[in-house]
Amino acid sequence: MKNRVPLREQKPFAHLQQKQDIKEEKGPANFVVPVQTTNKRKSNLLNNKAFVAAIKKAWQTGNLALVHYDLQDFPDEIINIDTINLEGEEWWQKCPLTKLDLTNNNIQDIPLYDTLQELQVLRLGNNKIGRFHFDLTKQFQNLKSLTLQNNQLVEFSCRLDSIVELNLADNKLTGIDNLYFPNLEILDITNNQFAQLPSYLPPLIKKISAIGNKIQAIKQSDLIECKKLEDLQLSKNQIAFIEEGAFYNLIQLRVLDLKENKLKYFTQEQLGDNHECLDSIQLSFNQLDVYNCYEGIQNLSVLLLNNNKIKELHKEIINLKNLKTLDISNNDLGDLPSQLGFLAQLVRIQLEGNPLKCIRSNIRSAGALQLKKYLQQRTDDAAKLEVQADPKLKQQLYQSNNIWEEYLRNFLHKDELAIRQKSINLIDNCVFRLTNLIIIDFSQNNIEMIPDQIQQLRNLKKVNFNENKITQISLYLFNLPDLVELELRQNKIQFLPSREQVYLPNLIHLDLGKNLLQNIPNFVPDLTRLRRLLLAYNQIDSIDSLLQKESILEVLDISNNSIDQLNDEIYFKMPNLQHFNLQNNNMRTFPTILGFMSLKTLQIDGNPTKLISRQIIDKGTVHILDYLAKKHPLNQIPPKIQPIIIEEPVINNQSQMSQQQQSLKQRQSNQNSKSSASSQMLVEEPRQQRQYEQQQIIQEQPQQQQQRQQQYVDIGQLRVEFQNLEVKIKQLERELNENFSLNKFQIQEKRKVLQGLMLQRSAILQQINSF
Repeated sequence: MKNRVPLREQKPFAHLQQKQDIKEEKGPANFVVPVQTTNKRKSNLLNNKAFVAAIKKAWQTGNLALVHYDLQDFPDEIINIDTINLEGEEWWQKCPLTKLDLTNNNIQDIPLYDTLQELQVLRLGNNKIGRFHFDLTKQFQNLKSLTLQNNQLVEFSCRLDSIVELNLADNKLTGIDNLYFPNLEILDITNNQFAQLPSYLPPLIKKISAIGNKIQAIKQSDLIECKKLEDLQLSKNQIAFIEEGAFYNLIQLRVLDLKENKLKYFTQEQLGDNHECLDSIQLSFNQLDVYNCYEGIQNLSVLLLNNNKIKELHKEIINLKNLKTLDISNNDLGDLPSQLGFLAQLVRIQLEGNPLKCIRSNIRSAGALQLKKYLQQRTDDAAKLEVQADPKLKQQLYQSNNIWEEYLRNFLHKDELAIRQKSINLIDNCVFRLTNLIIIDFSQNNIEMIPDQIQQLRNLKKVNFNENKITQISLYLFNLPDLVELELRQNKIQFLPSREQVYLPNLIHLDLGKNLLQNIPNFVPDLTRLRRLLLAYNQIDSIDSLLQKESILEVLDISNNSIDQLNDEIYFKMPNLQHFNLQNNNMRTFPTILGFMSLKTLQIDGNPTKLISRQIIDKGTVHILDYLAKKHPLNQIPPKIQPIIIEEPVINNQSQMSQQQQSLKQRQSNQNSKSSASSQMLVEEPRQQRQYEQQQIIQEQPQQQQQRQQQYVDIGQLRVEFQNLEVKIKQLERELNENFSLNKFQIQEKRKVLQGLMLQRSAILQQINSF
């Protein structure tokens, strides 16, 4: 195949045409399309084994990396890569080139050809390109990322519709002309010589990095179209002026970095008041006398004001309720506002380098929590005098606050707090100020009481107090409307509140195992979304209270209790039950109706029963259910009960119940409502209450009774066949594992037989479950 003839190369602007002898044609506005007249370059890269290996790899992956090849020009082999023929490589096996990396070479010019239409990533960093004036729309229709970092660019103008990321860092650019990138999202012009931001920035841009330039001012028109901008990096410039409203349209801004500039003030008028997404403001190393931005940034978590000349923090800082990190070191602050002490999320404060004459040095160095408590006490003289009068109390307070400050620093992750195995006796009040917490875990401690302050954590969904010494629990814990999981295992709980005092509409998981309960809490039947109930290792002797209403329980663990009987109503009241643990109780007999439940696991060992032999119990759930079904009277086959289907819970994280009585009234009204759409539980079809008594004989038509008997016979036959298959499978497995005299052919044949038996077993098990 002949080498392809290069397309017409674009020409630089008019002031660059004087030194070129070319023939011009008409092109897009502000661009010239010249006909290339340079001689063909000679290259011997095909004699380079490393290059040939890179080409072969590129044909497989679409990625070609020619880094540190000391290339002086753009290689012809890349331009005509489709025409290269290598031994053992066929044209239909070649993958189109999508990524090209020519970093760390000496390339000065970029020729334009139409042979790289599929290219998506082009890296030309650390080369010697001085000027870049091209319309690349036709040549690179799919190019998404272009890197020209650390070249010698002094002029840049380009048009490329598909580009998403453009890196021009570490060059000598003073501006960008004709920036036409309608889909650009990331622009990096770090370490250049820009005196102002590029004009006409595209509306889709999300990140601008202009660190280390000579920008002196930010005008309102610079960023007016950048409504999707999320990250603005402007540190290490010479910015001394920001026009009012310059950041007003940046409604999705998350990070604003203005470190190491020459700003003397930063006000609300400059920032605007509609930045709910703003997470970080960085103004370190400026010349700020005034900082007055507290409105419209309620989600701000990081505020860096260190190394300025600020003399006062305004009391409106209390509006920054989500602030976690505050650095005001090396300023001229003489005092701090007391409101700073009421920022519940604030856990890091840097104060050093300030003339804080009103706050003693030992308090400043005691940590964020101690400083906040001191600021709070300044508004309460009685509390302040109490601490000052008792040196021991003061020392204990300091030690306690230091410990909890460390706990929050190490174990608080977003909306989850997990402090385990720390021998905690009492939960500090600082925890209850973290009102956004969703998960708390204080397992394996020495906590004896859950205080009333738990009501402040209204958004809790998961609570874990396992393995403590809890004897008292606040009622407010049982009135958290969003709570989904409650773990109280292995404590010393004897009593729990009554149903009138409980409102847990979304509770799904409840673990009360290893406590001192003698009865099942009477509020449990009212938990209409409860799926898992764990009550092992208590002193419960009956579960009849669970059978008052239909439930959607899937897991019920009442092992290691004192239960001596089980009512047949469990079949009708718990149609969703899948895992039932009755181990180590006082059960002498089991209701045979259990054999018709859709249980996946039934554990009954450890009971003094003579009804079911040890051999059957050891064989597992299927054999136990089969045995019970066979023992059930044929004329009392229970009707098949369909599982209850409910919608997923809709948790309202902003629910606020001013009084406990309101929640109780609402729950009672929902229970008494006859509407099919209840807020407690949305059931697809209300079902009639089925009453079943073991002694009652069901009156049926002879034909229907015969069909049911035939169905029962079929189930029995299937279970016998299933048992026989189990025996055969175990024999074959034992023979394959223990008989070393088998040759390869015999082993293969026996494995085929084993596979067939296992398939038969699966099919029979599906048929049994279908009944």
